[in-house]
Amino acid sequence: MGKLIFIILITIGCLGLVAQVSFPTKIGTTIIKPQEGDSILWSEGRKLNWDDFKSNVYPNKDYLSASTVTIDVNCYCDKGKYNWKAEALFSKSMSWVKNGKSTDYVLQHEQNHFNLTEVYARRIRKECVLYSNPCANLEKLKSIIDGLKEKYDKEQLRYDLETKHGGNKTAQKKWEEDIKKQLKELDAYKRDKNYTPPKK
Repeated sequence: MGKLIFIILITIGCLGLVAQVSFPTKIGTTIIKPQEGDSILWSEGRKLNWDDFKSNVYPNKDYLSASTVTIDVNCYCDKGKYNWKAEALFSKSMSWVKNGKSTDYVLQHEQNHFNLTEVYARRIRKECVLYSNPCANLEKLKSIIDGLKEKYDKEQLRYDLETKHGGNKTAQKKWEEDIKKQLKELDAYKRDKNYTPPKK
């Protein structure tokens, strides 16, 4: 049996500006690859700081800063063995902040975007773990992940809309707490866990 593989990279530029959104429709197709050395892998112990925002290009002058965050998904079967990963990444070279606007509050808004990315990476990990007999039907699993991708895109945009890109402090605080709650609920699917399905 040969190798069946699909690689999915979901990328969204946050703070209201969608820089790139890609989702391969064919198995074995990759449209965007995270640049080596450019990406930060989400971790509880590694918070974003302003030194991570390397781009000097400000595509949208109405915003103070922007993050480019990615969910990198790779699922494949090799000789009947199922392998997969789902990682939340932050692109340093495609993220920016305007001079004089690098406050702690604005940085937290960007961190929330990254944390929300991890929420959906965990949701995808959950599907990869619980999906029955994946090597028999990877296309069906891809369809499930497609649906999560659509929800992820909408949720990122809704976060910016409801918080007015960080301008509504009450709404931002509510979102921050909700994202923390979701991360806790999905703790079994943290990247540093062994992905053993929780007991029913």
